Amino acid sequence: MSTKVILSIDRKDIRIAHAKYEGNKVFLHQFSKIAATKLDDFLRNDKNKEYVVVNSFQDIYFDNIKLPPADDNATKTMIDNNVARLHPEITSAASISFFVSERVEGNVLEREYFVITVKKDEINSLQRRFLANGKQMEALYIDYLTMMAFAPSSEKPFILDFVSGEYRNFLLIKEGNIVFVRSFDQSEYSSGYGAVNIPESAPETVAESSSGYSAALDSGLGIAGISDDSAESSSGLDIAGLSEDSSEKIAEVSVEKPSQAIPKGVSGYSASSYAGSTGYDALTLNMTVTHCRQLLRISPEFALLIEQIKDSDLDSIQASVPVTALGLPPELQVHSKAEFFENIQPAAASFMKTAVKDSEKYNMLTNEYNYFKYTEVFIKAAMAACVVIILAALLGLSKTAVAIKSDKDQISSLRLSNSDMDSVLKENKQLMDEIAFKQRNATLLLSSVAEIKPLEVLSQVFRADPGEITINQLSYESKSAGIANVLIGGAVKEDEYAKLQEKADAFVDKLKTIQGTKEFNANVSLGQRGFNVKFTYERPR
Repeated sequence: MSTKVILSIDRKDIRIAHAKYEGNKVFLHQFSKIAATKLDDFLRNDKNKEYVVVNSFQDIYFDNIKLPPADDNATKTMIDNNVARLHPEITSAASISFFVSERVEGNVLEREYFVITVKKDEINSLQRRFLANGKQMEALYIDYLTMMAFAPSSEKPFILDFVSGEYRNFLLIKEGNIVFVRSFDQSEYSSGYGAVNIPESAPETVAESSSGYSAALDSGLGIAGISDDSAESSSGLDIAGLSEDSSEKIAEVSVEKPSQAIPKGVSGYSASSYAGSTGYDALTLNMTVTHCRQLLRISPEFALLIEQIKDSDLDSIQASVPVTALGLPPELQVHSKAEFFENIQPAAASFMKTAVKDSEKYNMLTNEYNYFKYTEVFIKAAMAACVVIILAALLGLSKTAVAIKSDKDQISSLRLSNSDMDSVLKENKQLMDEIAFKQRNATLLLSSVAEIKPLEVLSQVFRADPGEITINQLSYESKSAGIANVLIGGAVKEDEYAKLQEKADAFVDKLKTIQGTKEFNANVSLGQRGFNVKFTYERPR
């Protein structure tokens, strides 16, 4: 039975859960909650070494990008280039892409992708905090994307409806891919299931492509997933697809009655539909369904509500599509249903690897972090192997020495002829040569272990907080036993050379505090808004 510790981090709190795995069963237990400001204290004192982390990112960007057909590597490169072009304010980006459709535009075959992007600065900051406290992350997920762990298998498009932090989110799923994301600031609407809290006036504009919670949600409504050719048709419409002068009539929007029942065979879900008086959830859901139908030309067949709700409350709300509420998955064991929904993010994260196809694409850990983590594991394994080999060599030397002593005793106790003596001496010489050979091997092995040690400086580097500097290069080269040359490259979001130089110098000063560092050589490039610093690390004796 294996165990994982899962941390779900948002701006206020951190929810902690322990997941035990036995076959295809998961038992969630030991739930707790701490303030987000206590993360470092928790990592410093917790006995566990590795965690699955769910994080609420401050800025999230959504884009629809059209590309010519290409292989996976070329497609990823083109997506990264388009994200850099669309969002020049992002120094370094990390993106997840989902295939939307393939069609011919002007006799040219195009593939459309829905792309979700976060800043690497946020990822790097979190990675440094774990490394500085001697901890590792097995995986790092964007908070609401973990809800894909509860998405049923369906050939028809549907909506995931759930709350994360201060926002109610809607994910449009088509053929297992996320093709549209929309978030509503709950403070703009009624928090209950009763009367609708209509804003005094509808938003004047709708963002054509969301630039994250910090921008697209300033209006109280988040929008993403509009393709280029449909963005123009959205001008003059409010979120629900009404004209600008019809904001006062929002409460009179008619609701289509569900035309189909909930798909059968969805394990772990209780089928029920919204009916009765219109409430907050019906309003925001209906607005999203209308947008999908009118602008995206995709008609959701049903919605899955990931929230603890009474059947009576569920049945008292109207919606334009059938709605089903999430029940406890049969593979999950938990003390109570309430405990499950209170810790829905860590619960979802515990299912990511087993329930989501290609779940590794959702893992936001950087390549540099994974390289460092796996290098550390390799070093520990190599050092352990070296110790075993050295012990075996020393054991061999001991046995050889015993054999030589036995031969010498035999020589002194026997009166041998000259010919017999020559034979014994020759044999002893071979044994002495074997001892010398094994001694050289043992020395070489001990030397190799010593040369691995300079890698310890890499973990020390993460303790020198670079502040506003993004580290994008980290390498080393062994010179001799216990000595290595280290190269660190970084980027600084700064337009003035003096300020760039000041921030780079401050980081170099922090590196100089690491015991064993010397011979620093730093270069700053304003054109590339970055710098690199070379130095020598000698393991303290």
